[in-house]
Amino acid sequence: MSSANITSIEALRRFKAALQEFETDVNDALTMLELESRRPIDWIDTDRTFYWPKEVRKAGDNLNEARLALERCELTINGEDGRSCYDERKVFQKAKRRLELTESKVKAVRRWKVKIHKEVNDFKVQLARMKHYMESDFLGSLAALQRMAESLDRYIEMQTKSKSSDQQDQP
Repeated sequence: MSSANITSIEALRRFKAALQEFETDVNDALTMLELESRRPIDWIDTDRTFYWPKEVRKAGDNLNEARLALERCELTINGEDGRSCYDERKVFQKAKRRLELTESKVKAVRRWKVKIHKEVNDFKVQLARMKHYMESDFLGSLAALQRMAESLDRYIEMQTKSKSSDQQDQP
């Protein structure tokens, strides 16, 4: 039989109380993590999903305006005119790059939407495992500490009774 060198049952009780406080802190943290895990989904599902398509429309409108301005400029140039529509070409190229960027962002949002949902679901599985541990195994550990403290109390009580009865039996 193994033995333990326990010097204070009160220390065991304080340890149990500290573990109970830890349990409260962990449960609060798990709740906060679960709430925080919703934020990226909300951001990508609502904010970015609507923002980038709107930007694509704006960029398309700007590109059409730049194209019309460039065409007007090219129609007004004659061979002797030194004007080369440089500014209009720059604006057109810039509008074209902006449209390409916004279209790539729309595609990226679609990709990230799937990925973020998967990652958050995986994270929620881990949270559920931790919650299960806290509700079952951890509570079992707290109950075991309580049983140990009670057993040690009974043991000390028996030892005290045994010593007092031994003292009464001695003449």
